[in-house]
Amino acid sequence: LLTFISFWSGAFSIRYNSKTIGVLGILGAFLNPMLIISEMGFTSFIIYIAAVNLSVLFIAVFKNWRELILIAGIGSYLLIARSINIISDASIEIPFAKILQMELGLTVIFLIFLGATTFFHLYSRQRPDYSDLSLMLLNSLAFFAVSASLFITQGSYEDNVFYLTISIALVHLLLGYTAIRRGLVSSRVPFFFLSIAALFLVILFPVKFSGSILTVAWAAEGLLFAVTGYIFKDWRPRLISLILILVAASRLLTYDWTDPLVKFNIFRNDLFVTSAIVILVIYALNYIYNLYSDKDLEENIILNRYKLNSVNYVLVVIGSLLTVHLLTVQSLYYFNDSDRAMITAFFNPYSNNSGYLVLSLIYICYVSFLMAIGLYFKSKAAVHFSLFWGTLTLLKFILVDYGTFEIVAGSFKGFTNMHFLVGFTLILYFAGTSFNFHERRYLIVDNQAQIKKVTMFLLGLCIVFTLSTEIVHFFESQAYNLGLNMMSAMHLALTVLWALCALVLVGIGFVRIEPTIRLYGVALLSIPVMKLFLFDVFLLQSGYRVVAFISLGILLLFVGFGYQKYNQAVQGFLFGNK
Repeated sequence: LLTFISFWSGAFSIRYNSKTIGVLGILGAFLNPMLIISEMGFTSFIIYIAAVNLSVLFIAVFKNWRELILIAGIGSYLLIARSINIISDASIEIPFAKILQMELGLTVIFLIFLGATTFFHLYSRQRPDYSDLSLMLLNSLAFFAVSASLFITQGSYEDNVFYLTISIALVHLLLGYTAIRRGLVSSRVPFFFLSIAALFLVILFPVKFSGSILTVAWAAEGLLFAVTGYIFKDWRPRLISLILILVAASRLLTYDWTDPLVKFNIFRNDLFVTSAIVILVIYALNYIYNLYSDKDLEENIILNRYKLNSVNYVLVVIGSLLTVHLLTVQSLYYFNDSDRAMITAFFNPYSNNSGYLVLSLIYICYVSFLMAIGLYFKSKAAVHFSLFWGTLTLLKFILVDYGTFEIVAGSFKGFTNMHFLVGFTLILYFAGTSFNFHERRYLIVDNQAQIKKVTMFLLGLCIVFTLSTEIVHFFESQAYNLGLNMMSAMHLALTVLWALCALVLVGIGFVRIEPTIRLYGVALLSIPVMKLFLFDVFLLQSGYRVVAFISLGILLLFVGFGYQKYNQAVQGFLFGNK
């Protein structure tokens, strides 16, 4: 009787174009089973729900009444979930045949609502909007959730849910492909089908897989979403693509590399393969965005609104960060795995210390390569990240590497040890960067003049620190070898070195007419002067003290003569005029 009433209410709603009649009929059809659901068999119950929903399908062919479909969907899945819960509570274990019967009933309801959400657009060939996509998605998610809960309660979760997920994805892929081949409907119809299929493919991998393959799958799906977004000229799939890439990158940074490795083989391990694939996907995505760099993409507009540059900028930063992470983990695992005798013998320190220094050297090589790429392709992201990580490498060299470098008695070789090699490559990097920023007249990055000043300061700091530590290491090794107190000689050498470096900077500032370099030189010159009067005068032996005063006095005379000769440059230094 209720089935008959629901069909007649559907017919009357279409006849009189009254959504209210249809909604009231559906509500009445769903309210009565709630009172007798425990007394009905599941087969009878499913047949009744299917019959009621067929009336909804009949209405949906002619009318796009989303509220009616939404109410019917919510009522159907809630009643089915309640029925399954009652059956599960009544018996300890449901036979597998009964589970298949229940799942078959669920599938019938799913297919009815799949038709109800799509037949109108296929019949009328009207363009669906995103509320229609929401109904299609809610139907699929509700079917998945109720079916998965059925399998979970019976302890057959992983395999059955995997097949369930892939089945939903394949159904939507098939419908999307069919809609594309027919070509008689709006392009949004296949787009909606393919979007839902992609979503369930995203869900598919966490259900079945874990570890590295899950990260690779998410990155590959991100690339697929991006390509789909460009084909259909829609920014939403591209936004989903960026989210998937961020999820894959985050998982790579926080999970995959912590998996215990029984035997580590550099460049032949899961971490390297996973990272390499994700990085390649990110740069492939960056290439796709470069193809459309002349267009105002919606996602770039959104990022610019929050002053976050462009999608290309974000992708290059993420790819560079993952590359640094890959190099770091590979290097540290390599040097902690076993004693690398050849590297230790050549570079002098023990293997654990060599690992930190070699890692710094690898960083320098990478940021140099990234800087060259950034300057050649005028990529702000590459230049910015190169400067950022190059500065961090310098800080690591000063704060970490110096403390881990061990002097072995009788084996130290000046200017041919690993510590000096790292410092020298850092000097080359900052020197090349400063030179390129100075010689290029066009702007590569914003605030290029200020960045040039910073790189010149870092260059001077790196030169002074590298030469100073080499002097310290030399005198420490001599103290070990000869058994003498070399403190006075070492501090004299440091004072003279700093004063000479300051003199060179001031001289370059005069010749190149660079007030900033002269400022750095004068600031550096103040350090040995203060050191001489506050430290050396009390602690150095008398002979070294005399040499220190005479040497520093001569250097100060040179600086004074320079400022007197280049009077116009001094005025430019003080007042900003050349």
